[in-house]
Amino acid sequence: MMQAQERIEVDSIIWLRSSTWFEFLAQRLDALQKSYKILYDMAPDNHGILAGLWAYLMQSVLFTPTMVNPYVNQSLAQLQFKKVVDRFGMFFLHDLNLRRKSILKGVLEVDELAVRRILGAPLTKRRAKPEMPKMSAETGFPLGQAPPWEEVKQIIAAEPWKMIKKWTWPEDLEETVSGDPEQMARQAGRLFMLFTIQTWSSLQPAWLNGRDPIIATTARDALSLWTLQGMYRRIKECSFLACNAGLDGAIPGKREERFENRLELYFPEPENQRQVIGSYRAMKTKPGYLGEYWEMVEHSLLEEEREELKEWLRKLLGCCQCLPASTKSQIWSSQGDGLKVVTNPTYYRLNSVGKLGRKRQRKRKMIHFGVRDLKVRILEQSGHNSKVAKAVVRVQSRAEKAWRSGKAKNKRKPPMRKRGEEGPEMEMENDDMEVIRGEQTETVVQVMKDIAAESEEDGTDDMESEEDDTDDMESESTQEEGVDENEDE
Repeated sequence: MMQAQERIEVDSIIWLRSSTWFEFLAQRLDALQKSYKILYDMAPDNHGILAGLWAYLMQSVLFTPTMVNPYVNQSLAQLQFKKVVDRFGMFFLHDLNLRRKSILKGVLEVDELAVRRILGAPLTKRRAKPEMPKMSAETGFPLGQAPPWEEVKQIIAAEPWKMIKKWTWPEDLEETVSGDPEQMARQAGRLFMLFTIQTWSSLQPAWLNGRDPIIATTARDALSLWTLQGMYRRIKECSFLACNAGLDGAIPGKREERFENRLELYFPEPENQRQVIGSYRAMKTKPGYLGEYWEMVEHSLLEEEREELKEWLRKLLGCCQCLPASTKSQIWSSQGDGLKVVTNPTYYRLNSVGKLGRKRQRKRKMIHFGVRDLKVRILEQSGHNSKVAKAVVRVQSRAEKAWRSGKAKNKRKPPMRKRGEEGPEMEMENDDMEVIRGEQTETVVQVMKDIAAESEEDGTDDMESEEDDTDDMESESTQEEGVDENEDE
């Protein structure tokens, strides 16, 4: 108490209002929260280390944390946290830069395995959301004037800004913003603005970037929310889908509705009120946009004005670059971790859809030789020449066919041949006999005997059939030799 009294007397204490002090603490927490949100979207390689450091700094706003993980203490030591606090009474991150790859100098640039285990994070890195480049007004064709539909779908899903033209405000819609408030154009602009605000408001905050309210005061502001940039900027994860409505060319599958023809989906007629289900039910009563639309159509407009109002709403829908993949019961739908967003083919940079060229099928490389080729190679490795080996394999294959059952033989009836016409079997026999004739006959017979002996050792009864074949071959060759001698005489 004496020390406190002495300091009060010498006026060494700065007194602050509690509102000023707590406002200062709130601003510190808000700055840390916003900067961490940017870190999360960037998903750097050292996200775990930075997350631990940010958590420590947030706790330090109100109290000094007592339970600190080792990797956080290591980061604080590398940043000389204690020296800075002892000198200035608070801590600063002078080297923090949220626009470069190395966000904070002085700490590890990659999370170690121990850090990931402590955080309970998956060992694979989370995929960062790619940054959308600025869209240019060029009118080229990134895939050509008539790309295949599969390539169009792929580029729309991965990099839609390459395929979609830059959005500009259509001049023919100026009446929806600056026209007479009593005219149908201005009324359509007001309904479209309500439709946009309430449709976006139906999304849970977890799907959106930030918690800022959806604000649109004119139809122009509302249309900007349905652009590619507007969707990409506000939604955390988008699954962009290609649409084939109104495109010329070879497009497989069912044709989809044009954007302007989706009026009945978003603005159903008053007589169809009972068919409005799901998420749309919240808009059925005023100040819901459907309640406003139905009251205007039923009580305030003539038939001509009613058709004019619907025509302006069609124009506004047709000028949207993107719309949610809505159904009759659901405004938004998801695909994986992203919201499904349909893109407007009116803005595609192509003239038509071309045919996909037929891909050449690569011939699969064979691993093994065929059975007959392998038999020939085995005989050649045993010391027999190529012609003898092939002849033996042909004779053996015919013998195997002869041993088949009657049912297997009659499975396919061979075609009837004319008299005097030799079939392929006769030609094969003649070729075999030419090889076997002469000095090579004994070699072939010996090879067949060796094969028969091996079959006998294995317990098969193939030897008798093979011996019969060899006897036939010997008799045939002997008869032919006799005929040749008679001719010589």
